[in-house]
This record gives sequence, structure tokens and C-alpha cells, in this order.
Amino acid sequence: MFFTKLLVALPLIGGAVSAYSSDNSTLFSRHNGGGYSQPSNQGGSYQTCARVAGSWGFFKYDFGCLCKEDLEEYCRDNRIQSSVQNAMDAFISKYGVTSYFPHNAQPTCDGRGGYTCGSLYKKSDGSCSSSACSNNHWSTNGSCCPRGQTYSNGRCCGSVGCSSKGGSCTPVYTCPSGQSFKTTKCCKDYQSEINGQCGCQSGYEDNGSACKAKCKSNEKLDSKTGKCVTICDENNGFTYQKCKNNGPSLCCSRGQTAFDTVCCGQGKEEIDKSGVCCTSGVGAKIQNGKCIEPTGKSTKPKSYQKRTPIQLTFEQKIPYGLESNKNNQLCPKKFAACPIEGRFSLPINEQEVISQGEYECLNPLEDLQSCGGCSSLNTGKDCTTIPGAKWMGCNLGQCQVYSCKKGWKLNQDGSACERK
Repeated sequence: MFFTKLLVALPLIGGAVSAYSSDNSTLFSRHNGGGYSQPSNQGGSYQTCARVAGSWGFFKYDFGCLCKEDLEEYCRDNRIQSSVQNAMDAFISKYGVTSYFPHNAQPTCDGRGGYTCGSLYKKSDGSCSSSACSNNHWSTNGSCCPRGQTYSNGRCCGSVGCSSKGGSCTPVYTCPSGQSFKTTKCCKDYQSEINGQCGCQSGYEDNGSACKAKCKSNEKLDSKTGKCVTICDENNGFTYQKCKNNGPSLCCSRGQTAFDTVCCGQGKEEIDKSGVCCTSGVGAKIQNGKCIEPTGKSTKPKSYQKRTPIQLTFEQKIPYGLESNKNNQLCPKKFAACPIEGRFSLPINEQEVISQGEYECLNPLEDLQSCGGCSSLNTGKDCTTIPGAKWMGCNLGQCQVYSCKKGWKLNQDGSACERK
């Protein structure tokens, strides 16, 4: 059994804001604020900083020593959602200590107002040696990074658990043995996360070690396939039928006909061994596990029918991500199976992704960083990368901007920001 490590922002911290007021909270016990004050003759500023680290449930997280003034830039660079940023801001406001720090210094939150000058040296008056970095940046490896972040693989990212991944950096979180991170939380390896809860997909039940098919009263579990099959009780309206195309026999209800893999009722037929029954003889197609049938039957004799294109009625198309998830084999309905960003380069080897479990189930209609599809497959958009956008969202697979940064204004349809 291995520990799965996912580079994600911790969404659960947003729900933990109310816990910050408790003196025995884990976050409080891990807090170390500044406290030493010695103004530098070379210039500096007062900063309110705190070590934001601890655990929540099974999660262990450490955002490092952060100052309130730097929080917005930190969260933007590390792609941390607004609810988490608000929680971090509330925590620093309550437990942070204000101390004086020279320019180009990185506070350490050691409880004594300590700081480091990084690759610069600390002068006798306490200031950091001259640097080309701006005042609120410090030098790591000779590179300038915002306070609270360090340089790694060409990027500035969170100082603790720093890792560069796909153009973004986030702290590292680990799940307990036998569990892996799904969409927002750790679940047992064999479980899925459905609507924020760990469990088995529809039609399956948790037996404590695996998701087992949940069979109806007239079904039994096929030990070879792991699927439920009908108990063929001929005294209860069922009968064995030889499938078409000389396939294996199927147990069908009386009045149904056995096709390649499924029994269909009167006037229905199975399409392309899909297991889906559609109206017979109308040229139906299967799309995302649903029947797509021509509409508008003409009452004119065939010899007088005008040759016009067949009009099809399409249901709302929801991206499914990896091709193997076309019929929801990998993720719950309406969720796309997306390779984890930065783990693989295009073109994706789908079987390798699946065998290694390096994919996640995302809602492409609402996910902020994979809006409208999988950003790792270039079929979705990362709304957080919209230039000039301050607050944004994903609405029905389309990025929507709610407000812009200073110097920018919202465009006419609310999809982007324009410079004033």
C-alpha cells in the first residue's frame, strides 16, 4: 500500500474557521508569531505574520510563515481558492503578531521576531544586504520571490512542501495508509468521492474492503464479472433465450428479446453491443450512454418524401475526460476523469494514467481550474489564469469573472477583464 500525494489546496480549512477560536485547536498549538522589534536604519516595515500549519481531520498542512500583507499574492500564485484564503486571513488576524522587519527579509515566525535574509547576508544593523529584489521580496538561490514563497524549478511557490507542477505550486498533503485524495478529501483507495462524501458508486455497496455490486432481490452476484445478473426463475416470468449472433444465452423477462449483451422490450433493439436499448429501425445512435434518435417522422409515402437532412435531438453534452470514462466507468455521472495536472505530457497514454490511478474526478461544469473540460487535456480552461481577474467562477462550463484587479475593468459579457 502506498501513500498518494496530491498537490491541492485544502478546501476543508474553509469549513474550519469556526474552530480557530478554540484555544485547544490544532492550528493554535502549531502557531508561532513574531514578537521582536528592532527597526532597521536601512528601511523596513511592520508586518503581521503567523505560522499557518497544523492538521484538520486526517490532513496535515503547512503553509509556512505568512504575513497578512502577502496573503493575496501567495494564494494567487499557489492557486488557493478564496474560501481557504479567507480562513487563512482570519487566522493570521487573530493569532499573528506584528513585528518590524527590514526590506528583503523573510520572517521565520520563531516567536522572537526572527527573520532570514536568504542568499543575502545580514548586516550589523540588522538589515539585509543590497538586492535587486523589490522591498517585499527576498532572495532565494539568487532569485527573487515574494515573502512566504521560495524558488523551485523555475517558480516561486509555498515555502513548505514546495513543488513545481504544471506552472503552479501548492503545499503537499498526504492521506493515511490505505487512502488516497479524491476531489476534496481523503477516501479509502477503493472508494469514490460523491457530492463531497466518500462511498461507492450507485449500484454498489461498501463491504469494508471493496465496493461490491448491490443486487436486487431477483438478482445474484456473478463472482467472475463482479456484476449482478438476473436469477432466471422460469416460474416467476423469466426464460433463457439464445442471444442473436450466436452469443451466450441471457435470462430475459417474458416479452423481452435477447440481443448481444442485454434483453430489450418489444419495439426496442440493442445498439452496437452497448447494453442500451433504443427504438428499433430508426437509425438510433449511442452518445454518452443515451439513445439519440431522429425526430419528426413524416406521414407522406416514401416516394413523395423530400430529401432533407435528419435532425437529431441532443441532450446537454457533459465532457467525460478520458475516453475510458465515456460511460462513467471511472467517475460518477456528470464528472470528467482528468489526468492529474503536470504528471503526464501530451499526448496522454490513457492506459498508463488509469493503471497508475493518476486521474481525478472533476465537475467540468463547475470546477474553477478545469472549466468546460480537463485542463490537463487542453479541453477545459483554468479560470484562475484570466489576466486581471480578482474573483472568478465556473458557470455551466464557462468561466465567469465577478471582479477585476485595480487598473482593470470587466468586459461586456463578464468573461474577462480589460485594462482601463
